[in-house]
Amino acid sequence: MSVIKTILFVFFSLCTGMLVAQTDTVLVRSFGGPFSEDGAEIIACADGGYAMIGTTGSNESGNTDMYLLRLDDQLNCLWHRNYGGSQVEWGMSLVEDLSGNFLLCGYTSSFGAGSYDMLVVKVDPQGDMMWERTYGGLDWDFGKKISHHPQGGFLVAGNTFSSGNGGQDGLLMHIDGNGTLLNEWYFGGLQEDGINDVVTAGNGWAVCGYSSVNDTIGAMVWRMNDAGDMLWSRRHADGAADLKALSIVFDGTYFYSTGERSNNSLRASYIQRLTDSSNEIMYDNSDHVFSDCSVWNGNMSFAGSSTYFGFGEYDAFLQRFTVDYGWVGAMFYGTTRNEHFASVLETENGMLLCGSMEEPDGSLQAMVMLYRRPTLYSEQIPTPELLDCYTVQVEETISPTAVFTRCDVLDLQGRVVKPNMAWAEISSLDCLPAGIYLARDTKTRAVRKIFID
Repeated sequence: MSVIKTILFVFFSLCTGMLVAQTDTVLVRSFGGPFSEDGAEIIACADGGYAMIGTTGSNESGNTDMYLLRLDDQLNCLWHRNYGGSQVEWGMSLVEDLSGNFLLCGYTSSFGAGSYDMLVVKVDPQGDMMWERTYGGLDWDFGKKISHHPQGGFLVAGNTFSSGNGGQDGLLMHIDGNGTLLNEWYFGGLQEDGINDVVTAGNGWAVCGYSSVNDTIGAMVWRMNDAGDMLWSRRHADGAADLKALSIVFDGTYFYSTGERSNNSLRASYIQRLTDSSNEIMYDNSDHVFSDCSVWNGNMSFAGSSTYFGFGEYDAFLQRFTVDYGWVGAMFYGTTRNEHFASVLETENGMLLCGSMEEPDGSLQAMVMLYRRPTLYSEQIPTPELLDCYTVQVEETISPTAVFTRCDVLDLQGRVVKPNMAWAEISSLDCLPAGIYLARDTKTRAVRKIFID
Protein backbone atom coordinates (compact mmCIF):
# COMPACT_ATOMS: atom_id res chain seq x y z
CA MET A 1 0.00 0.00 0.00
CA SER A 2 1.19 3.48 -0.79
CA VAL A 3 1.98 5.82 2.08
CA ILE A 4 1.33 9.54 1.71
CA LYS A 5 3.30 12.24 3.51
CA THR A 6 2.63 15.98 3.47
CA ILE A 7 5.70 18.18 3.01
CA LEU A 8 6.33 21.90 3.58
CA PHE A 9 6.80 23.77 0.30
CA VAL A 10 6.72 27.52 -0.24
CA PHE A 11 5.68 28.11 -3.88
CA PHE A 12 5.00 25.94 -6.91
CA SER A 13 4.00 26.79 -10.48
CA LEU A 14 0.99 24.95 -11.86
CA CYS A 15 1.86 24.95 -15.51
CA THR A 16 -1.04 23.61 -17.52
CA GLY A 17 -1.90 25.36 -20.74
CA MET A 18 -4.03 24.80 -23.80
CA LEU A 19 -3.03 24.71 -27.41
CA VAL A 20 -4.97 26.46 -30.12
CA ALA A 21 -6.61 24.09 -32.60
CA GLN A 22 -3.58 24.04 -34.91
CA THR A 23 -0.91 22.78 -32.55
CA ASP A 24 1.76 23.05 -35.23
CA THR A 25 1.15 26.78 -35.45
CA VAL A 26 0.53 28.30 -32.03
CA LEU A 27 1.19 27.34 -28.42
CA VAL A 28 0.03 29.71 -25.68
CA ARG A 29 0.48 29.39 -21.94
CA SER A 30 -0.20 31.75 -19.07
CA PHE A 31 1.60 31.94 -15.75
CA GLY A 32 0.03 33.75 -12.84
CA GLY A 33 -1.25 33.65 -9.30
CA PRO A 34 -3.96 35.10 -7.11
CA PHE A 35 -2.71 38.62 -7.84
CA SER A 36 -0.77 39.87 -10.88
CA GLU A 37 2.15 38.59 -12.94
CA ASP A 38 3.66 40.35 -15.93
CA GLY A 39 6.16 39.07 -18.49
CA ALA A 40 8.86 41.54 -19.57
CA GLU A 41 11.45 39.66 -21.66
CA ILE A 42 12.06 36.13 -22.91
CA ILE A 43 15.30 34.57 -24.20
CA ALA A 44 16.34 31.25 -25.73
CA CYS A 45 18.69 29.23 -23.50
CA ALA A 46 21.87 27.56 -24.71
CA ASP A 47 20.85 24.09 -23.51
CA GLY A 48 17.32 24.35 -24.92
CA GLY A 49 14.09 25.91 -23.79
CA TYR A 50 13.56 29.47 -22.68
CA ALA A 51 13.80 31.81 -19.70
CA MET A 52 11.40 34.68 -18.99
CA ILE A 53 11.74 37.53 -16.53
CA GLY A 54 8.86 39.55 -15.19
CA THR A 55 7.21 40.69 -12.00
CA THR A 56 4.99 38.81 -9.56
CA GLY A 57 2.58 40.13 -6.95
CA SER A 58 1.59 36.67 -5.72
CA ASN A 59 4.39 36.42 -3.17
CA GLU A 60 2.17 37.29 -0.16
CA SER A 61 4.55 40.07 0.90
CA GLY A 62 2.07 42.78 -0.03
CA ASN A 63 4.42 44.04 -2.75
CA THR A 64 6.14 42.63 -5.83
CA ASP A 65 9.21 40.52 -6.62
CA MET A 66 11.32 39.75 -9.65
CA TYR A 67 9.84 36.68 -11.31
CA LEU A 68 12.00 34.21 -13.28
CA LEU A 69 10.48 31.31 -15.24
CA ARG A 70 12.50 28.51 -16.87
CA LEU A 71 10.52 26.82 -19.66
CA ASP A 72 11.18 23.86 -21.93
CA ASP A 73 10.70 23.86 -25.71
CA GLN A 74 6.96 23.23 -25.28
CA LEU A 75 6.60 26.08 -22.75
CA ASN A 76 6.19 23.70 -19.81
CA CYS A 77 7.44 25.29 -16.60
CA LEU A 78 10.63 23.58 -15.39
CA TRP A 79 11.04 25.85 -12.37
CA HIS A 80 10.45 29.38 -11.23
CA ARG A 81 11.94 31.67 -8.60
CA ASN A 82 11.07 34.97 -6.94
CA TYR A 83 13.77 37.46 -5.92
CA GLY A 84 13.34 40.48 -3.69
CA GLY A 85 12.72 41.85 -0.24
CA SER A 86 9.75 43.19 1.68
CA GLN A 87 9.12 46.16 -0.61
CA VAL A 88 8.90 46.59 -4.39
CA GLU A 89 11.02 44.73 -6.94
CA TRP A 90 10.43 44.85 -10.68
CA GLY A 91 11.99 42.48 -13.24
CA MET A 92 12.77 44.02 -16.63
CA SER A 93 15.49 42.14 -18.55
CA LEU A 94 17.81 39.12 -18.47
CA VAL A 95 20.80 37.54 -20.23
CA GLU A 96 22.52 34.15 -20.02
CA ASP A 97 26.28 33.92 -19.60
CA LEU A 98 28.62 31.28 -21.06
CA SER A 99 28.22 29.06 -17.96
CA GLY A 100 24.43 28.96 -18.17
CA ASN A 101 23.94 31.43 -15.33
CA PHE A 102 21.34 34.19 -15.66
CA LEU A 103 21.79 37.89 -14.88
CA LEU A 104 18.53 39.68 -14.12
CA CYS A 105 18.01 43.43 -14.27
CA GLY A 106 15.34 45.64 -12.75
CA TYR A 107 14.90 47.80 -9.68
CA THR A 108 14.18 47.57 -5.95
CA SER A 109 12.96 49.65 -3.04
CA SER A 110 13.73 46.95 -0.44
CA PHE A 111 17.43 47.76 -0.09
CA GLY A 112 20.16 49.93 -1.58
CA ALA A 113 21.12 53.57 -1.22
CA GLY A 114 17.84 55.32 -1.99
CA SER A 115 14.11 54.98 -2.42
CA TYR A 116 14.58 52.98 -5.65
CA ASP A 117 17.84 51.53 -6.92
CA MET A 118 18.91 49.65 -10.03
CA LEU A 119 19.10 45.94 -9.20
CA VAL A 120 21.12 43.17 -10.86
CA VAL A 121 20.79 39.58 -9.62
CA LYS A 122 22.95 36.67 -10.78
CA VAL A 123 21.55 33.14 -10.42
CA ASP A 124 22.88 29.72 -11.41
CA PRO A 125 21.25 27.45 -14.03
CA GLN A 126 18.82 26.14 -11.38
CA GLY A 127 17.79 29.64 -10.30
CA ASP A 128 19.69 29.70 -7.01
CA MET A 129 21.05 33.15 -6.20
CA MET A 130 24.78 33.71 -6.61
CA TRP A 131 24.82 37.43 -5.81
CA GLU A 132 22.75 40.61 -6.00
CA ARG A 133 23.95 44.19 -6.42
CA THR A 134 22.25 47.58 -6.30
CA TYR A 135 23.40 50.72 -8.12
CA GLY A 136 22.22 54.25 -7.50
CA GLY A 137 22.04 57.12 -5.04
CA LEU A 138 19.56 58.69 -2.66
CA ASP A 139 16.93 59.41 -5.31
CA TRP A 140 15.16 57.12 -7.81
CA ASP A 141 17.20 54.83 -10.07
CA PHE A 142 15.72 52.20 -12.41
CA GLY A 143 17.30 49.35 -14.37
CA LYS A 144 15.67 48.73 -17.76
CA LYS A 145 17.91 46.45 -19.88
CA ILE A 146 20.95 44.18 -19.56
CA SER A 147 23.07 43.00 -22.48
CA HIS A 148 26.50 41.51 -23.16
CA HIS A 149 29.40 43.95 -23.49
CA PRO A 150 31.35 43.23 -26.71
CA GLN A 151 34.63 43.09 -24.76
CA GLY A 152 33.35 41.07 -21.80
CA GLY A 153 31.04 41.70 -18.90
CA PHE A 154 27.64 43.30 -19.27
CA LEU A 155 25.97 46.58 -20.17
CA VAL A 156 23.16 47.73 -17.88
CA ALA A 157 20.88 50.50 -19.14
CA GLY A 158 18.47 52.51 -17.04
CA ASN A 159 17.50 55.89 -15.69
CA THR A 160 18.60 57.92 -12.69
CA PHE A 161 17.43 60.89 -10.67
CA SER A 162 20.36 60.53 -8.25
CA SER A 163 23.19 61.70 -10.50
CA GLY A 164 23.94 62.99 -13.96
CA ASN A 165 23.20 66.38 -15.47
CA GLY A 166 19.88 67.21 -13.76
CA GLY A 167 16.33 65.94 -13.62
CA GLN A 168 16.18 62.38 -14.90
CA ASP A 169 19.08 61.15 -17.06
CA GLY A 170 19.85 57.93 -18.86
CA LEU A 171 22.55 55.83 -17.23
CA LEU A 172 24.58 53.09 -18.93
CA MET A 173 26.92 50.96 -16.83
CA HIS A 174 29.58 48.39 -17.68
CA ILE A 175 29.85 45.68 -15.00
CA ASP A 176 31.87 42.49 -14.84
CA GLY A 177 30.59 38.99 -14.06
CA ASN A 178 30.75 39.70 -10.32
CA GLY A 179 28.72 42.91 -10.56
CA THR A 180 31.72 45.23 -10.10
CA LEU A 181 31.16 48.60 -11.79
CA LEU A 182 33.82 49.16 -14.46
CA ASN A 183 32.52 52.27 -16.22
CA GLU A 184 29.41 54.43 -16.58
CA TRP A 185 27.97 57.00 -18.98
CA TYR A 186 25.17 59.58 -18.59
CA PHE A 187 22.76 60.74 -21.28
CA GLY A 188 20.69 63.91 -21.02
CA GLY A 189 20.50 67.49 -19.90
CA LEU A 190 18.57 69.49 -17.33
CA GLN A 191 15.10 68.15 -18.16
CA GLU A 192 13.56 64.68 -18.56
CA ASP A 193 15.84 62.24 -20.39
CA GLY A 194 16.21 58.48 -20.31
CA ILE A 195 17.30 55.29 -22.05
CA ASN A 196 15.24 52.12 -22.49
CA ASP A 197 17.37 49.67 -24.49
CA VAL A 198 20.93 48.85 -25.50
CA VAL A 199 22.20 46.68 -28.37
CA THR A 200 25.75 45.65 -29.18
CA ALA A 201 27.16 46.10 -32.68
CA GLY A 202 30.39 44.92 -34.31
CA ASN A 203 32.39 47.94 -33.19
CA GLY A 204 30.54 49.12 -30.12
CA TRP A 205 26.91 49.54 -29.16
CA ALA A 206 23.89 51.81 -29.38
CA VAL A 207 21.32 52.88 -26.82
CA CYS A 208 17.87 54.32 -27.44
CA GLY A 209 15.58 56.43 -25.33
CA TYR A 210 14.50 60.07 -25.27
CA SER A 211 15.62 63.61 -24.50
CA SER A 212 13.85 66.86 -23.71
CA VAL A 213 14.49 70.06 -25.62
CA ASN A 214 12.37 73.14 -24.82
CA ASP A 215 9.89 70.90 -22.91
CA THR A 216 9.36 68.64 -25.94
CA ILE A 217 10.39 65.00 -25.61
CA GLY A 218 12.04 63.47 -28.68
CA ALA A 219 13.14 59.90 -29.40
CA MET A 220 16.92 59.40 -29.28
CA VAL A 221 19.53 56.94 -30.53
CA TRP A 222 23.12 57.29 -29.31
CA ARG A 223 25.94 55.37 -31.04
CA MET A 224 29.17 54.52 -29.16
CA ASN A 225 32.37 52.63 -29.98
CA ASP A 226 33.99 49.83 -27.96
CA ALA A 227 35.77 52.35 -25.74
CA GLY A 228 32.50 54.08 -24.90
CA ASP A 229 33.20 57.20 -26.96
CA MET A 230 30.18 58.85 -28.58
CA LEU A 231 30.21 58.48 -32.38
CA TRP A 232 26.89 60.16 -33.12
CA SER A 233 23.38 60.78 -31.81
CA ARG A 234 20.07 61.21 -33.66
CA ARG A 235 16.87 62.80 -32.40
CA HIS A 236 13.42 62.19 -33.86
CA ALA A 237 10.98 64.86 -32.66
CA ASP A 238 7.50 66.13 -33.38
CA GLY A 239 6.28 69.41 -31.92
CA ALA A 240 2.74 68.04 -31.65
CA ALA A 241 3.62 64.93 -29.59
CA ASP A 242 6.18 63.39 -27.28
CA LEU A 243 8.27 60.55 -28.74
CA LYS A 244 10.21 57.87 -26.87
CA ALA A 245 12.34 55.10 -28.36
CA LEU A 246 11.62 51.83 -26.51
CA SER A 247 13.63 49.20 -28.39
CA ILE A 248 16.58 48.92 -30.79
CA VAL A 249 18.11 46.03 -32.79
CA PHE A 250 21.03 45.66 -35.20
CA ASP A 251 21.13 43.36 -38.25
CA GLY A 252 24.78 43.86 -39.16
CA THR A 253 24.09 46.82 -41.43
CA TYR A 254 21.20 48.84 -40.02
CA PHE A 255 19.93 49.81 -36.61
CA TYR A 256 16.14 49.61 -36.28
CA SER A 257 14.48 51.51 -33.47
CA THR A 258 10.83 51.68 -32.49
CA GLY A 259 8.77 53.30 -29.79
CA GLU A 260 5.75 55.41 -29.01
CA ARG A 261 4.35 58.78 -29.99
CA SER A 262 1.93 60.21 -27.40
CA ASN A 263 -0.30 63.25 -27.47
CA ASN A 264 -2.66 63.45 -24.51
CA SER A 265 -4.64 60.17 -24.67
CA LEU A 266 -3.55 59.27 -28.24
CA ARG A 267 -0.67 56.83 -28.72
CA ALA A 268 1.05 55.77 -31.93
CA SER A 269 4.13 53.92 -33.09
CA TYR A 270 7.03 54.56 -35.45
CA ILE A 271 9.98 52.67 -36.95
CA GLN A 272 13.32 54.32 -37.56
CA ARG A 273 16.21 52.88 -39.62
CA LEU A 274 19.72 54.25 -39.03
CA THR A 275 23.32 53.78 -40.09
CA ASP A 276 26.43 55.76 -39.23
CA SER A 277 25.59 58.11 -42.12
CA SER A 278 21.81 57.91 -42.64
CA ASN A 279 18.51 58.19 -40.83
CA GLU A 280 15.09 57.23 -42.18
CA ILE A 281 11.61 57.15 -40.67
CA MET A 282 10.07 54.06 -42.27
CA TYR A 283 6.69 53.76 -40.56
CA ASP A 284 4.18 55.79 -38.58
CA ASN A 285 0.81 54.49 -37.36
CA SER A 286 -1.80 55.66 -34.87
CA ASP A 287 -3.50 52.36 -34.06
CA HIS A 288 -0.82 50.64 -32.00
CA VAL A 289 2.41 50.98 -30.02
CA PHE A 290 5.46 48.74 -30.46
CA SER A 291 7.35 47.82 -27.29
CA ASP A 292 10.00 45.53 -28.76
CA CYS A 293 11.52 44.51 -32.09
CA SER A 294 13.51 41.59 -33.49
CA VAL A 295 15.38 40.94 -36.75
CA TRP A 296 15.69 37.41 -38.17
CA ASN A 297 16.55 36.01 -41.57
CA GLY A 298 15.77 39.16 -43.53
CA ASN A 299 12.58 40.07 -41.66
CA MET A 300 11.73 42.50 -38.87
CA SER A 301 9.11 41.79 -36.21
CA PHE A 302 7.58 44.48 -33.99
CA ALA A 303 5.45 43.58 -30.96
CA GLY A 304 3.25 45.60 -28.64
CA SER A 305 -0.45 46.42 -28.36
CA SER A 306 -3.17 47.72 -30.64
CA THR A 307 -6.63 49.26 -30.45
CA TYR A 308 -7.43 48.43 -34.08
CA PHE A 309 -9.89 45.54 -33.72
CA GLY A 310 -11.33 46.46 -30.35
CA PHE A 311 -11.75 43.03 -28.73
CA GLY A 312 -10.77 44.75 -25.49
CA GLU A 313 -9.43 48.17 -24.66
CA TYR A 314 -6.23 46.98 -26.35
CA ASP A 315 -5.00 43.70 -27.81
CA ALA A 316 -1.59 42.09 -28.16
CA PHE A 317 -0.27 42.89 -31.62
CA LEU A 318 2.58 41.77 -33.87
CA GLN A 319 3.54 43.28 -37.22
CA ARG A 320 6.18 41.96 -39.60
CA PHE A 321 8.15 43.59 -42.44
CA THR A 322 11.11 42.69 -44.60
CA VAL A 323 14.27 44.64 -43.80
CA ASP A 324 13.47 46.75 -46.87
CA TYR A 325 10.09 47.59 -45.35
CA GLY A 326 7.96 45.24 -47.40
CA TRP A 327 4.83 44.33 -45.47
CA VAL A 328 4.69 40.63 -44.50
CA GLY A 329 1.66 40.55 -42.23
CA ALA A 330 0.15 41.17 -38.83
CA MET A 331 -1.21 39.09 -35.97
CA PHE A 332 -3.68 40.10 -33.26
CA TYR A 333 -4.31 38.24 -30.02
CA GLY A 334 -7.22 39.49 -27.95
CA THR A 335 -10.24 38.80 -25.78
CA THR A 336 -12.80 41.18 -24.32
CA ARG A 337 -10.09 42.24 -21.86
CA ASN A 338 -6.55 43.55 -22.36
CA GLU A 339 -3.47 41.77 -23.72
CA HIS A 340 0.01 43.09 -24.45
CA PHE A 341 3.23 41.75 -25.98
CA ALA A 342 6.30 43.16 -24.21
CA SER A 343 9.01 41.08 -25.91
CA VAL A 344 9.53 39.32 -29.24
CA LEU A 345 12.29 36.85 -30.12
CA GLU A 346 12.72 34.85 -33.33
CA THR A 347 14.63 31.56 -33.40
CA GLU A 348 14.79 28.53 -35.67
CA ASN A 349 11.89 27.07 -33.63
CA GLY A 350 9.57 29.99 -34.40
CA MET A 351 8.59 33.33 -33.00
CA LEU A 352 8.48 33.65 -29.22
CA LEU A 353 6.51 36.39 -27.49
CA CYS A 354 5.81 37.25 -23.87
CA GLY A 355 3.70 39.85 -22.13
CA SER A 356 0.53 39.88 -20.08
CA MET A 357 -3.18 39.14 -20.29
CA GLU A 358 -5.88 40.51 -18.05
CA GLU A 359 -8.10 38.26 -15.94
CA PRO A 360 -11.80 39.04 -15.23
CA ASP A 361 -10.92 40.39 -11.78
CA GLY A 362 -8.49 42.88 -13.31
CA SER A 363 -5.31 41.04 -12.30
CA LEU A 364 -2.70 40.03 -14.87
CA GLN A 365 -1.17 36.73 -15.87
CA ALA A 366 2.20 36.48 -17.57
CA MET A 367 1.65 35.17 -21.10
CA VAL A 368 4.04 33.28 -23.39
CA MET A 369 3.24 32.46 -27.02
CA LEU A 370 5.24 30.28 -29.41
CA TYR A 371 4.19 30.96 -33.01
CA ARG A 372 5.67 28.34 -35.31
CA ARG A 373 4.56 29.40 -38.79
CA PRO A 374 7.81 30.66 -40.34
CA THR A 375 6.76 32.87 -43.25
CA LEU A 376 3.24 34.30 -42.87
CA TYR A 377 1.75 36.17 -39.94
CA SER A 378 -1.26 37.74 -41.62
CA GLU A 379 -4.08 35.74 -40.02
CA GLN A 380 -5.79 36.59 -36.77
CA ILE A 381 -5.08 33.84 -34.23
CA PRO A 382 -8.13 32.21 -32.63
CA THR A 383 -8.30 33.09 -28.96
CA PRO A 384 -7.42 29.99 -26.91
CA GLU A 385 -9.12 29.12 -23.66
CA LEU A 386 -6.23 29.30 -21.22
CA LEU A 387 -6.36 26.88 -18.31
CA ASP A 388 -5.00 27.60 -14.84
CA CYS A 389 -1.26 28.11 -14.85
CA TYR A 390 -0.35 30.06 -11.79
CA THR A 391 1.85 30.40 -8.76
CA VAL A 392 0.04 29.31 -5.61
CA GLN A 393 0.83 29.12 -1.95
CA VAL A 394 1.52 25.52 -0.93
CA GLU A 395 0.53 25.14 2.70
CA GLU A 396 2.23 23.27 5.50
CA THR A 397 0.13 20.61 7.23
CA ILE A 398 -0.50 21.83 10.75
CA SER A 399 -1.21 18.35 12.12
CA PRO A 400 -1.74 14.85 10.72
CA THR A 401 -5.48 15.51 10.67
CA ALA A 402 -5.16 18.75 8.66
CA VAL A 403 -6.25 17.29 5.35
CA PHE A 404 -8.50 18.19 2.43
CA THR A 405 -11.97 16.75 2.01
CA ARG A 406 -11.73 16.21 -1.75
CA CYS A 407 -8.88 17.10 -4.03
CA ASP A 408 -7.36 16.68 -7.47
CA VAL A 409 -3.99 14.93 -7.67
CA LEU A 410 -1.57 16.63 -10.10
CA ASP A 411 1.91 15.86 -11.33
CA LEU A 412 4.71 18.40 -11.03
CA GLN A 413 3.79 19.96 -14.39
CA GLY A 414 0.33 20.76 -13.02
CA ARG A 415 -1.48 18.06 -15.04
CA VAL A 416 -4.38 16.34 -13.27
CA VAL A 417 -3.64 12.62 -12.95
CA LYS A 418 -6.50 11.73 -10.56
CA PRO A 419 -9.48 14.13 -10.37
CA ASN A 420 -11.89 14.72 -7.48
CA MET A 421 -10.55 12.17 -5.00
CA ALA A 422 -11.46 11.81 -1.35
CA TRP A 423 -8.41 12.49 0.79
CA ALA A 424 -8.68 9.05 2.37
CA GLU A 425 -8.48 7.45 -1.07
CA ILE A 426 -5.08 8.93 -1.84
CA SER A 427 -3.30 6.55 0.51
CA SER A 428 -4.39 3.65 -1.69
CA LEU A 429 -3.17 5.08 -5.01
CA ASP A 430 -1.18 2.00 -5.91
CA CYS A 431 -1.78 2.80 -9.59
CA LEU A 432 0.54 5.83 -9.40
CA PRO A 433 4.32 5.46 -9.46
CA ALA A 434 6.12 6.46 -6.30
CA GLY A 435 7.16 10.11 -6.32
CA ILE A 436 6.17 13.69 -5.56
CA TYR A 437 2.72 14.99 -6.52
CA LEU A 438 0.43 17.91 -5.71
CA ALA A 439 -2.95 17.69 -4.01
CA ARG A 440 -5.27 20.61 -4.83
CA ASP A 441 -8.44 21.16 -2.83
CA THR A 442 -11.41 21.15 -5.20
CA LYS A 443 -13.13 24.01 -3.35
CA THR A 444 -10.44 26.34 -2.02
CA ARG A 445 -7.77 25.56 -4.66
CA ALA A 446 -5.18 25.39 -1.87
CA VAL A 447 -2.28 23.09 -2.74
CA ARG A 448 -0.11 20.71 -0.71
CA LYS A 449 2.92 18.87 -1.93
CA ILE A 450 2.66 15.12 -1.26
CA PHE A 451 4.98 12.13 -1.53
CA ILE A 452 3.72 8.69 -2.49
CA ASP A 453 5.95 5.68 -1.83
